[in-house]
Amino acid sequence: MVLFVAKKSYFLLKMNVKDLKIENAGLAVWQLLLIIVFCGIVSALILPQFIKRQNSSVIAKVVKENLILFTQKNNLTPLECNSQDNNDDGWIQCRAEDTNQNTIYLQCAYDQRRSNCQKVQESRK
Repeated sequence: MVLFVAKKSYFLLKMNVKDLKIENAGLAVWQLLLIIVFCGIVSALILPQFIKRQNSSVIAKVVKENLILFTQKNNLTPLECNSQDNNDDGWIQCRAEDTNQNTIYLQCAYDQRRSNCQKVQESRK
């Protein structure tokens, strides 16, 4: 009798395990696609928060300081700088005038690797 009960319970247990394995054999294709789409949407919402963005007020302040220092060293008059870096190279376009009223085009750095300005070209007014 005990042997019969043991065989019967083993058979039922084995059958239930097989049924569970068949039901949960893996994810369906639509479930995988749904997971991938969900992960893509979450990534698109979260990742931009961690990507470095330009802070225009801080950049403008640093560039203005660099322009003033450069123009003082080279006897120039500072004119103006663009408000943002158009090509993300770490330089912003600025202008200054020399004593002969020549406009000098400069590139001034705003990142921590470079803290200076460099001359690009000159033109007469």
